[in-house]
Parts: sequence; C-alpha cells; structure tokens
Amino acid sequence: MAAVAIFIIVAAVLVYLGFNDPEKSLSPRCLFNVLTGYSCPGCGSQRAVHALLNGRVADAWHYNAALFFALPLAAVYVLAPVRWHGVLYSKWFVAGIVVFLFGWWILRNVF
Repeated sequence: MAAVAIFIIVAAVLVYLGFNDPEKSLSPRCLFNVLTGYSCPGCGSQRAVHALLNGRVADAWHYNAALFFALPLAAVYVLAPVRWHGVLYSKWFVAGIVVFLFGWWILRNVF
C-alpha cells in the first residue's frame, strides 16, 4: 500500500514539474541558497527534472549534473533485489555516496 502511495506522489510531482517551469511557478526555493547565496548539492534539481521531462538534456546537465548519477542510483536502491542490499547499505558504499555529495557541493561552488 505504501509503495502505491509513493508511486502516486512521485508521478504527481513529475507531472507537475513536466508542465510547470520551477523558475516561473510557485515551486519551493532552496533555503540554503536563499540564506547563503551558495548552491547545495540538490540546487537546480527541480529545473533539471523539468528540462529532462521536456527533452532538454544539456540544460538539465547545466542545472545539476549530479542528478544524472543520483536518479539511476535511486532507481537501483528502489529496484534492487534483496541480495544486493548487503552492498548497497554497506558503510563503505554509503560513505562513498556521502563523499561524492560533499565533493559535488564544494566543487559546484568553487567553479
């Protein structure tokens, strides 16, 4: 039952983002960016998803390149068979994801 609810919520968000440009709609803004002027690791994700859903891959990459790695990884976490859980939830794999996110956070604000 929970999986159906999550699917419906994700589908609704994707439909909303597909038809509504986050820069021109009432989509939430990043509080970290508003307060500091710096981008968080997720900044630009709404615009990137909107661009992807409208076939603008280069724009999506520009808004948030990490999304191209995060979406497939999220799909793996959702769809992976139980036998993969030992790897996906291992402290080393999760630590690697955290290191990647912090690295992305720093690099996108430096360059």
